[in-house]
Amino acid sequence: MNKNKELNPICVLDTGVGGLSVVNALRKLSHKEQIYYFADTANLPYGYKSPELIKKLAKNIVITALTNSDCKLLVIACHTITVVCQKELEELQKEFNIPIITMLKPSIIGLEKIIVSNNFTSLSIVSTKATFDSQAYKKGLSHLPIKIYEKAASSLVSLVEENCFDENQLITILDNMLEEDIKNSDALLLGCTHFSALKNIFKSICKPNCLIIDAADLVAQEVMQSLESLNLLSKQNNIIFPKAFVTDNPQRFAQASKQFIHDDFDIRSI
Repeated sequence: MNKNKELNPICVLDTGVGGLSVVNALRKLSHKEQIYYFADTANLPYGYKSPELIKKLAKNIVITALTNSDCKLLVIACHTITVVCQKELEELQKEFNIPIITMLKPSIIGLEKIIVSNNFTSLSIVSTKATFDSQAYKKGLSHLPIKIYEKAASSLVSLVEENCFDENQLITILDNMLEEDIKNSDALLLGCTHFSALKNIFKSICKPNCLIIDAADLVAQEVMQSLESLNLLSKQNNIIFPKAFVTDNPQRFAQASKQFIHDDFDIRSI
């Protein structure tokens, strides 16, 4: 790390463009932080893959990110990697001596506060199959008196990556895909970072007072609080633009990324 550790970048990692929702949420909280974004575009989506393959791929891209950046904190902006690779991430955190924040813990803590403060009685979670199969959210919220409805919708990841449907088409697709219990819940968690691109679509098909909760916002708040507690908040006065590093097809990534970040930013192949 540089002598001024607070000037080192935050690394955000995902399979494709979805984790840019976390980048976007971080930039809303501070434009002073340098953010490096790593995307394993050569192997997306992870959600359908076996746990063994997910662990192998995730470890490879995490090591790639950590060895190609002098980051002060790593964000795993992927629910699938988070729920499948908890042990592996703990080992990498110790090996590289770097704080690692995943999607699950900040989301569980944030959800509990939201549920209790609003007296919600039902919550829907739309995620990938890997996250659905883990039952991580149901286990994490099992102490609360709330009905939880879950939907595995890994196909939506490819839909976001392709970015080839208009709003009316997306409304039709999601309206037909989601059960009525999900659409009529008090709140709905976007349990995959890719789904942030569809936030307005979810709003249009759920009941009017359904609260759409973006896990990216909950994680971004945790990142900034962690940096503050570690005295690693950037003291840079200039606006810093993010940089992206992808394992394949930077042109496709650039096109799909516009759903999350409208500024031009540097995209490199690794």
